[in-house]
Amino acid sequence: MKKRNLLSILVAGFLALTVFSCSSSEDEVTPPLTAEELQEQTRKALAVTSDSIFQAVVEGDWKLVEFVPSAEMLEAKDGDQAGSNAFANTKILRASAVKPFDMTMSFAKEGDQYAVSVSIPAEGEDLTNLVLNYQNTLNPDFAAWGILVFTQEELMAEAKGVLAGSFSTDDAKPGDATDAETGKVTLNVKQYDVSELSYENMLLNYTKVVEGNDDRIFFNQESQLIVEDTDQTYGTGTSYYVFEKAE
Repeated sequence: MKKRNLLSILVAGFLALTVFSCSSSEDEVTPPLTAEELQEQTRKALAVTSDSIFQAVVEGDWKLVEFVPSAEMLEAKDGDQAGSNAFANTKILRASAVKPFDMTMSFAKEGDQYAVSVSIPAEGEDLTNLVLNYQNTLNPDFAAWGILVFTQEELMAEAKGVLAGSFSTDDAKPGDATDAETGKVTLNVKQYDVSELSYENMLLNYTKVVEGNDDRIFFNQESQLIVEDTDQTYGTGTSYYVFEKAE
């Protein structure tokens, strides 16, 4: 009888301990996040991604791979070259004509901004010949003259502006990113602070990492830097520049 009572007590104690353990485990289970909490997690994660994109851009050195015009810009290029269509042709041609310069774009921190610079490895006569070929590509009528019609500094500024200008603010005008007298880049860029954006605005704007520039900047699957270039002159299509890290 005593043995039976002892067994009953042990079984009852085991069951009580099991129930207590289950209750404790259930109490420790984290409740599922609400829709608002999930959105906040996503918003913060995208803010980190936005910062990572900008830091990767300014910490790297970049070479232009190609300019990919929108379908509307290509159509304008192939159309009547009067009026705004001439600009489409020039923009596409200029992006191709700068490739022989083998330019490298870099960023240097200055306070809360980054100064953009574009370097050309060629010097002396080699540089002059590159500039001459660039001028003649854009202005074939000058080729027979064999001389620079424009100053070398002015043409270098124009060529460097192809790379640097892709990071200009939306209200910038052609030539604002460079100095025609020195041939140097004068552009400074500042990071767009997305930290206070709402969830909906973050989804739309986290890749817009340069203050004053409403175009997306991001990396593709090949780790190439993509800088969009929206121009409403030819419709709603988006052109873009492709850069890759300098070796």
